[in-house]
Amino acid sequence: MHGDATAARVQELVLRFEAAHAELGPDDDQRHFCGLYLRSTRAMQRELEAGGFRDGAWVGDLVVVFATRYLDALRSWRAGAAVPLPWELALQPRPGVPPLVQQLVGLNAHLNFDLPQVLLEVLDDADVADAELMRRRAADFRHVDTVMLRRMPEESRRLRALGGPAAAELLSRLLYPLNLLASRHWLVQARVLVWHNAAELSRARAAGPDALRQRTTDLEVLCAAAVDEVLRPGLVLLRLARTGFGVRLPQRPQRATARPPAVPSADGPPAATPAAPPEPVRARR
Repeated sequence: MHGDATAARVQELVLRFEAAHAELGPDDDQRHFCGLYLRSTRAMQRELEAGGFRDGAWVGDLVVVFATRYLDALRSWRAGAAVPLPWELALQPRPGVPPLVQQLVGLNAHLNFDLPQVLLEVLDDADVADAELMRRRAADFRHVDTVMLRRMPEESRRLRALGGPAAAELLSRLLYPLNLLASRHWLVQARVLVWHNAAELSRARAAGPDALRQRTTDLEVLCAAAVDEVLRPGLVLLRLARTGFGVRLPQRPQRATARPPAVPSADGPPAATPAAPPEPVRARR
């Protein structure tokens, strides 16, 4: 790992995750996403220790700042404090909702709402203006997908081991290869959209605090609608492969679209398709 300070911060994060997971009861819905995130953080820790990133110190900072947003939201929710709307939806108890959907709901809120803002924290205006540095940052950002994709077979085995109705279990096994392909598809799509949304927030930051506040509110509304989409009944991974997992902030602040018209390429997102902003989604707490 790049530097003792980075290693210490990531290890402190792992310990905080372990403590948060231990506080959740055996029947708490949040154990599914928290456990997934803990295992993913350990995988990132191992990749950092192996020198798998071009700039391990920057990636370590990204990992810590990103995860802290989730842990802070979880702690605030459990204390009865206010949290952003995507997290208010994602953290609600949902008895009977399958573990896979519980995980996807948490991942949706965290990836779509938190990650663009975190990128803004770990990339200042000088970084954004340095094209070569941004290419290196983007390469490390893409490599995170590689680390996560390696974990999919194990996480799928864990989900199947949880059991369920016989018919649902059989269908899950039959669709397993398709689910993996779908997951790879929407992970890549979501990563491109997160990078685009971070660039939009960066432009808003340059325009001043009011502009950034408005764009963050736009993102919050879009992300809440995306969480609701994940909660719709059906084969969620296959549906997400078709409709998309991410959200896209349009280039014009007064417009919003919850889904891109097509999966953007790795080189950048397509031009925005203006649409009326969605109505805010109200939490059912």
